[in-house]
Amino acid sequence: FLVIMALLEDFYSLNALSFEGESCLNFSIQINASHEIFNGHFPKFKVTPGVVMLQIVKNVLEQELHCKLQLQQASQVKFLNVVEPDKNSELNFEVSLTSEAEKISTKTLVSFPNGVVVLKCNAIFVKKT
Repeated sequence: FLVIMALLEDFYSLNALSFEGESCLNFSIQINASHEIFNGHFPKFKVTPGVVMLQIVKNVLEQELHCKLQLQQASQVKFLNVVEPDKNSELNFEVSLTSEAEKISTKTLVSFPNGVVVLKCNAIFVKKT
């Protein structure tokens, strides 16, 4: 993940962000379709790597919860549609949160603005000290 974090600089911009109570974080991003990550994934057919979408969730959670997190477990990770940044550069994220001491359990749904689902994932993050 460290290499991915370094590569994510300027990969996306946050368009909107809102909390619904303490249990649901909604945000949308705009992907930079000319970002260097697409030179390797893949130059002639740009595809947003799935692991990058998981990293974006982690990054935004860290920003909003004001703590460093480490992915402990991911389950039921389902990539349902390919994200081609030249065709679909905007993504909406819905992240349901449940906190227990140092653990944050999440259920994430990522979709295009038209509602087509891209990713479903359950993940557990632990707070790093």
